[in-house]
Amino acid sequence: MGGTALQTLPDPPQPALAADAAVELMKQLITLSSGVLALSATFIDRLAPAGLWSVALLLAWLCLIAALIAALETISAIVKSRLEPGYDWSTGRGQKSAQISKYGFVVGIALVAAVGWGSLSRGAVRDSNRSSSNTVYTLSQQAACPARHRDPTPNDPRSSATQPRK
Repeated sequence: MGGTALQTLPDPPQPALAADAAVELMKQLITLSSGVLALSATFIDRLAPAGLWSVALLLAWLCLIAALIAALETISAIVKSRLEPGYDWSTGRGQKSAQISKYGFVVGIALVAAVGWGSLSRGAVRDSNRSSSNTVYTLSQQAACPARHRDPTPNDPRSSATQPRK
């Protein structure tokens, strides 16, 4: 019973696999950062940030833009490491860019979420059913202002669409 136990050595590091995973992560951060920027800019009127919330939204946008730029810089460092075998992307500029991208994205998302939560908690988020195109008027409202609520009909002489052409 004095046998020796077999020891397995850990697999050697595989920089190519790490670089592939990093490129995929950076592409995802670029896509998500761009999406959050686009959506928050599109729906800024519904968020209606005011005061400190508008500063927080501006900081969120700056963080997301920094994450985008840093992710592109990381991908650039990875490409350089594949072209120049002596260059290690995971140290120096490449490592710093990856960290900036990761933390910039996390802080940017957190700030956008805080702005959304703050706007929601103070009642600034507008109800989408209140838009003028979806408004339903009662008969009494239509009677009070008939010019606003009339439907053009083929027999209505006031309708320019129904005027016969000469």
